[in-house]
Amino acid sequence: MPSKSRLLIIALLLLAVLGVASVVLLLRVNNIFDSVNDTNKTSRAGVFSPVNASDVLPTRLAFPPSKEPAVYVVSDEVINPSTTSVDPSTESSTTTFPSTEATTVFTPTTVATSPEKPTFNLNECRQRVGNLSKSQCPNDKSPIKNAWLESSENHAALTTVNTAEHYDLELRINSKDENVIEGSARIYLRTQNATSTIVLHADRQISDIFEERINVYSCETGAQICMHSMTRLFDQQLLVISVNEEIPQDTLLILEITHFETIIPYNAALFTQKPMPWILGTYFEKHGARSVFPAVDEADNRATLALCLTHPSEVSARGNMPIISTESMIDLKKTCFDETYAIPASQYGFVLFDDLIATESDTSQVDVYIGKHLSNPDAKWIISEVETAIKKMTELTGMPLSVPKLSVISSLIDVDGTHSQGLIILKESWIEYPKYALTYTILIQEVVDQWISNVFTVCNTAQSSFCAQEGLATYLEWVTTAEFKALNRSARSRFDAARQRAIATKVERQRLNFGNVFTPEMECAERAAITFFMLEDLYSREAMARFLKDIFAKYGNKKCATLEELGDSLAVATGSPVAREMFLSYAQNEDYPVINVNHQSGSSLVIDQQQPTNSTPYTVVVELLDDTLKKSTHKIDGNQAAQASNAQFVIADPFNKGYFRTIYNPENYGKIAACIKSPQGCVIDTKIIKGVFTDMCWALLEDRLDTKDSPQIPVWHRLFAEFSDIDKSYFPGDCNCCINKRSVAGSHCKWTWRDKCSRLALANNS
Repeated sequence: MPSKSRLLIIALLLLAVLGVASVVLLLRVNNIFDSVNDTNKTSRAGVFSPVNASDVLPTRLAFPPSKEPAVYVVSDEVINPSTTSVDPSTESSTTTFPSTEATTVFTPTTVATSPEKPTFNLNECRQRVGNLSKSQCPNDKSPIKNAWLESSENHAALTTVNTAEHYDLELRINSKDENVIEGSARIYLRTQNATSTIVLHADRQISDIFEERINVYSCETGAQICMHSMTRLFDQQLLVISVNEEIPQDTLLILEITHFETIIPYNAALFTQKPMPWILGTYFEKHGARSVFPAVDEADNRATLALCLTHPSEVSARGNMPIISTESMIDLKKTCFDETYAIPASQYGFVLFDDLIATESDTSQVDVYIGKHLSNPDAKWIISEVETAIKKMTELTGMPLSVPKLSVISSLIDVDGTHSQGLIILKESWIEYPKYALTYTILIQEVVDQWISNVFTVCNTAQSSFCAQEGLATYLEWVTTAEFKALNRSARSRFDAARQRAIATKVERQRLNFGNVFTPEMECAERAAITFFMLEDLYSREAMARFLKDIFAKYGNKKCATLEELGDSLAVATGSPVAREMFLSYAQNEDYPVINVNHQSGSSLVIDQQQPTNSTPYTVVVELLDDTLKKSTHKIDGNQAAQASNAQFVIADPFNKGYFRTIYNPENYGKIAACIKSPQGCVIDTKIIKGVFTDMCWALLEDRLDTKDSPQIPVWHRLFAEFSDIDKSYFPGDCNCCINKRSVAGSHCKWTWRDKCSRLALANNS
């Protein structure tokens, strides 16, 4: 056993070896960092104080310059033989580390820089209103260059300059005979870019806005921003304010307009009714808020509104939200409403009225106010039907009614109905005759709009022939109205009628007696509604319910949805990208597709679509039915669909589920005609066959039948001859005259032949 003295000697030797090793290690470190002060060597965590890499490391080990200040973490680890690339701006060489040595490696890490200053939010800004400070502004009237002052109808969207986040609005009407509304507004705006310009909508009905009545403040500092000039562009309905300094992007501003006046007579955004009952209300849905108060009046801009109305004391007031306070004055009353949700300015609204019968209930979300003079003042049926519609819309969208109370008010308004958040104005004649199906349709449409356009909006598009937002509302009205079984108006029947209107020519619309009723706005909305229902037919009501819940969850009360985003949601809800392709193809084109079906009996089938000028191919799902009653489905886009066929003939879209027309080759028409004339009768329903020949007649009168090859023309003429002994009901309108020249003997066909048929490429002159 070793003695104690021997163990002591061994321990001392080990300590000496460790001491020498430590000295060697320190010398090596000092050789590398000979320019670093002792105070900068290490901290308790082994991290150097922030310094530049080029000051610390030899040139060949320097890190490339970083945009962020860096610190260097010291870590001891064994490095395997490797080659380290060097910043080419310093030296083109490599450094090889021995595999057996412990080497100090310096790893850059980003310093936690001080966070960016948080954006000043609206609540903070509103709390500072009492601490705003005015400045002594210079009287500088030197000319300035401002693109917004150039007279142009095609100005940019106001939301590219500034967006409104909140309005504090006070409006005052002193008597029922008054022709002017006095107002003041405090508008909270956020700049979208660095700018020296503030732009609002203000139509010519708004007057008495002067520079001395306008103040601009920075929310962050409370300091006034001096104004250079104020310009009204009446043709563009703009109020342009130029300031003396450039305001940074994302700055929250307070714009005060201490007084303005709004003219009531001939103001399209207001409706009035005198003398009994007296009513004054807003009609912002179609005409916007810009005719009543200055605003960023664009559908893409959502802002909250706190409204106070001062009005004659004998008058009642209703607004978007419930009343939160009233104040009595001499002959006047001030009524203030709870703050709205963030909605477009076109969805703000109010109604002042007297002498209406109120049907109110604490247990219902619906209040009704109708005229005493109506023969049917009982409004309980309105409450019942509106509650049913609210329940259905909540079920479909997954979102409840956005307001605590919904007020329905009757008026002699010159439209069937209008709405804003929490308010529905209904033409009183419809209320007086509640048994009319159209009364329910109009009422339910206005209830649906409490979700569409209030909660959910579609971004403005350049496409004027496909109104997605209005079309979605129309589709939902079809679905909701179908809940009222007594009306016997299914969503399918509404689609069929809308489809017939949408594909009809002007002549057909006159023949079908809806030419004067079918407005461009209705056509635009119904094109989109037809597309939504077509997708429901293809994928199921459940898939569309998933789509609705998805878009309301993503965009409801938030931001507008683009057409592409709607398409994406459809693809997710249906589980098929075809749904997206179909929707966008209809949304991005101005008409409807024409499908060509070339069927050779017992041989082949080719399906494609006619390609109009300046349009992109549609994506269409076509169902085919053949003479054996066999069904098949085909996706048609920009490419042909071809396959073998053993059938005698085929019929596309036999049940009119698609939004398109179909044209066939002469042989297929001939086989269908033979089926009609068969002694055993045709296996295909007469209604389906009439649909085939209705499309053929349209194509004939529009010169859309295939006549590219001259030899084809006699083939068509022989086909028309085969039609001579088929009942005329298969060939509607002027078509019968044009396919059968022998019918010219009749006085009607004589003039039709001269004016129309003789000019067609397939005129049968034989």
